Amino acid sequence: MRRSIVKTAVAALLTALTLTGCVRFESFPRREVVTSKPRYLVEDRLRTLTEPVSGEQGVSASVPVGWQLWVLLDPDPAAPVISLVESKLDVVSGRSTGFYNAGLHRATYTLTVKVEGGGQSRQIQATASARSGLSPSVAAFAAVEEAVTKLSQDLGAGRG
Repeated sequence: MRRSIVKTAVAALLTALTLTGCVRFESFPRREVVTSKPRYLVEDRLRTLTEPVSGEQGVSASVPVGWQLWVLLDPDPAAPVISLVESKLDVVSGRSTGFYNAGLHRATYTLTVKVEGGGQSRQIQATASARSGLSPSVAAFAAVEEAVTKLSQDLGAGRG
């Protein structure tokens, strides 16, 4: 009986040593993550940029321009840096006749950014327009979203 306990203990010890010797924990190289988003680092001032939308009672909404741009890009600290040059939102509301008018509120948004990286600097501008029959803020959100999408596509294509 004593002999079987010793054999079991030795077998357990050898199994543990064998498994420990066969299994190694090492850090494997991380595979490159494939993304369709352009790799850029968005400057803090641009990332937190919002555009106020004026309504009948003052400011009715704020459009998060920087957040929309940040979502469309893949933030990479080694990539070129995008910084704000100019941001301009114009919203015009027509006179309501009491009937639905799809073009009652019109918004035009222009975003100009500077891209710096690799010893080069360039400016890219994107402009978009939108309209809405609901409110000035709906037209503003649509115009900003379209302009930011255009800018993201231009950055991905390397234009500018």
